[in-house]
Amino acid sequence: MNNDVHKKYGSASRHKLIVRIVAIVLAVVFVLMLASQIFLYALAEDTTDIDALKARQESLQAQAEEYQAQLDALAEEQASAVEEYQLLEEQNQVLANQIDATTALVESCEEQIETTAQELAQAESDYEDYYELYCQRASQMEQGGSVTLWEAVFTSSSVTELLTALEDMNTILQYDNDILQQMTDLEAEITEKQASLTEAKEEQEEVLSQLQTEQEQMQANEDQAAAVLAEIEDNMDLYAQQLETVTVECSDLEADILEAETLAAQKAAEEAARQAEQEAREAAEREAAAAVAAAEAEAADEADADASAQADAEEESSAQEAETGEETSSADSSADAEDDSEEEVTSNLLTSSNSSSSSSSSSSSSNASSDSSSSNSSSSSSSSGVTGSDVVAYAVQFVGNPYVWGGTSLTNGCDCSGFVVSVYAHFGYSLPHFSGSLRYCGTGVSYSEAQPGDIICYDGHVGIYMGGGQMVNAFDTEHGIIICAVNTSRLVAVRRILT
Repeated sequence: MNNDVHKKYGSASRHKLIVRIVAIVLAVVFVLMLASQIFLYALAEDTTDIDALKARQESLQAQAEEYQAQLDALAEEQASAVEEYQLLEEQNQVLANQIDATTALVESCEEQIETTAQELAQAESDYEDYYELYCQRASQMEQGGSVTLWEAVFTSSSVTELLTALEDMNTILQYDNDILQQMTDLEAEITEKQASLTEAKEEQEEVLSQLQTEQEQMQANEDQAAAVLAEIEDNMDLYAQQLETVTVECSDLEADILEAETLAAQKAAEEAARQAEQEAREAAEREAAAAVAAAEAEAADEADADASAQADAEEESSAQEAETGEETSSADSSADAEDDSEEEVTSNLLTSSNSSSSSSSSSSSSNASSDSSSSNSSSSSSSSGVTGSDVVAYAVQFVGNPYVWGGTSLTNGCDCSGFVVSVYAHFGYSLPHFSGSLRYCGTGVSYSEAQPGDIICYDGHVGIYMGGGQMVNAFDTEHGIIICAVNTSRLVAVRRILT
């Protein structure tokens, strides 16, 4: 009988052990399921980041193509502007040569006019001198001619000599008249030549004035063409710089995408390994359940055997039947108590497992809340009382607004640096509108020390740290102002503005 009791107690112990094993297995399964869900969420988040990076890369490539198209169009405009400028320059040079030639003609006319004026003055002076001499001779011959004639008559020895003398006198007078006429003609010729030269000079001066007017207009056109060419070259330099910036960022994004895809592949492989391990554990659980069922069947068989043996013993001795019945009743009540105790233990184990998970979750939540609270409480504040949390709270109001390259409007559109500059300008801080300059503003801190409100600096991109590995930033033209995870692999600097 004692042996039967020991068998019964031994069966009850095995049942308790099996219940404990089942409870532990269920707790492990619950933990694995929770871990797998967390991992799958992390993997999904990484996939979302990869898609966002690819979208950003496509947007930048579209911008690069647009900038390249602008550069090609400007190159054509530059070639046309250079050709027009060179043509205007050549025409201006031709006009300059014509002006020089016309100026030389005017100067030559002036010199010739001056020379003819001198010649005319000399001719008039010679004419006056000779005319005076002629008048004196004629006066002598006319006024004192009788004496002269009488002298010729009386001094002449013959009529022939007289006629010769008279002829000589006439020849002299005729010569004088010829000389005076020649002088008169020469004076008239010089006067006509002077008038012709004056007219030619006036014509050349008029031509010179027209050429100078054309030259002024041509010079204005040339200056305008030079200004257009300079503007085109400035625009080409600007688009070339933008294209270079976008190209560098595209290259960085390509490296980020490759790294993210590699990391995602590694996580996928790890997930596959975890799935295989989970399937193996589930198979082990099924085997354990089968073992439990077999043990329970064996326990039931042993109980049936015990009951049969007990019936046989009761038939052998009626005297011992009451005692055996009492012992059996006592044993049954003890077994029932033990069964109730086992069920209570199983319930307590499951409850303990759930409460442990809940406690762990609550603890994690509490820790996260504590960390968040600590982060918020440790967030730096300025002398004016502005905290990093204030900056973040103000910045996230504009999530969903558009991205505009070069813009600073938080509502109508801004780029990454314009977003940071405008948010801090709201609190009275003046920062440079350039991502390369923002990495040198404020005080540098490590990423492990980053607090809400700090500026996250990449090569060519910036944003405002929110805490918990998140940042708010003007991402690109497709996504606008968004909240995303901090990519520590691309991190260049963390700058703290609030002190």
